[in-house]
Amino acid sequence: MAAYVQTLGPGRYRLTLARLSGEVLLVMDEICARAMADPLEKLCYRPGFRALPPVDSVAVQPQGEVWIVHALDSLPLHRHLAGLHAGQTVRRLGLTTETRCLGPNEWDITPEALERVMEEWPAPRLVYFLDLPQGEAELARHEQQGVFALLRLVQALQSRYPGAALVVKVVTGNAVDFPDSDVTPWPAGLHGFCRSAARELPETRFVCLDVDAAFQTPERLVAAIVAEPGTESGGLVVLRRGQRFAPGLMPAKLPTRPAGAPNAYRPGGTYVILGGAGGIGLVLARHLIRTAGAKVALIGRRSPDAGPEAAVAELRLIGDALYVQADATDPVAIKTAIAQIKEQFGPIHGAFHSAMVLADRSLDRMDQTTFEAALQPKACATVHFCHALADENLDFLLLFSSLQSFVGGPGQTNYAAGCTFLDSYAAYWRSQVAYPVRLLHWGYWGSVGVVASESYRRRLAEMGLASIEPDIGMAALDRFLASDWPQLLVVRAEQRLLEELGVR
Repeated sequence: MAAYVQTLGPGRYRLTLARLSGEVLLVMDEICARAMADPLEKLCYRPGFRALPPVDSVAVQPQGEVWIVHALDSLPLHRHLAGLHAGQTVRRLGLTTETRCLGPNEWDITPEALERVMEEWPAPRLVYFLDLPQGEAELARHEQQGVFALLRLVQALQSRYPGAALVVKVVTGNAVDFPDSDVTPWPAGLHGFCRSAARELPETRFVCLDVDAAFQTPERLVAAIVAEPGTESGGLVVLRRGQRFAPGLMPAKLPTRPAGAPNAYRPGGTYVILGGAGGIGLVLARHLIRTAGAKVALIGRRSPDAGPEAAVAELRLIGDALYVQADATDPVAIKTAIAQIKEQFGPIHGAFHSAMVLADRSLDRMDQTTFEAALQPKACATVHFCHALADENLDFLLLFSSLQSFVGGPGQTNYAAGCTFLDSYAAYWRSQVAYPVRLLHWGYWGSVGVVASESYRRRLAEMGLASIEPDIGMAALDRFLASDWPQLLVVRAEQRLLEELGVR
């Protein structure tokens, strides 16, 4: 039997089936051919920035107290700020490791002492929180004077002045991956914190501003900080060379891989997945083994007999797999884990950071232990994982972030802070190593992982989110790694949420 295809016009064909003797068996006219729809259409978005209109200089209102809270190693803008608030009561609180009063309205103070010292003070009208580090910082120390201090400050304000109409203006320096700018990632967790807190505390107006101090005199920089009105959502405003920008998202069509072209994985290569013994990490491990015959090493905190052992046994039915128990927030433990993997599997060709913890809690109930539970897998663990891989000859390092970098859900100040720190650290680390460092923000996965429950499904559906299924997620990941894009968001969202996210 033979088949004959005749073109009738664009996308129109006639199909004839006939015996080899020439006897016609079937003729089908007007067959229409269309390209298959891309399963990733309307799921992929590339982060960028959109210009905001300029802001006129605003005269400072004389009534109400102004507080200036800052780390002692932050760029010294507090005196310039105080000068623009002449005629008002200005209190300066320098964050440090011990508390002492330096004068009527000047304190060096620990974050833990904030609520105690404000007991006799009236509610402020405006609170500045300045975090513009000068030079390199040690993450743990910086967190104490950064995101943990802001957590304590906001909690103290809510406890001491319930219902008061406050403006909290948070200023960071070069903490955003902005074109043609160096990145100082240490304060970046504040951006996610502010957006999430703004959704939870509508009576408090959060203004979040990232500035580039190198292109401004202190006087001009402080004038811009005072004048900045922020956004209604508490979202980030970026000030560069006198212009205002807001983060946004642009619909993107991922390049397709030509038929027969190699994918991003080496056949039989070795791949490390931090947090790979469950959820998205386990889906990824199966995918790597099935598509590339990869050797997969999973790193996690749990004891092997608490679940990972069974997961690895399942993987070993289809390929080579290894589980190494290690806490990635411990730099020695994670370096030891990497060495153990190399000893068993040889050189590492690619690595994935898939670790995450959700510890949702409202700000009035948030303690530092709960805050760190969700923050550190995206912050401290990211830093130590990257440093453990610094000297490896990787094809890529892929860090998983989240939609929370852009939306900041209420009750998730800890996780949102971790995500925005990870985002900026990815850009910083890209400038430190020779291999590609990629960043992939996931939307909601409803069938695997920590949010695979009916209660989460209902809650996220109300927000306008639908689930990414594993086959679609892995298709997006493959095409992203095959591209040269540094960053991507994959999400199934309704138009109302896309507009809130700033999709243009």
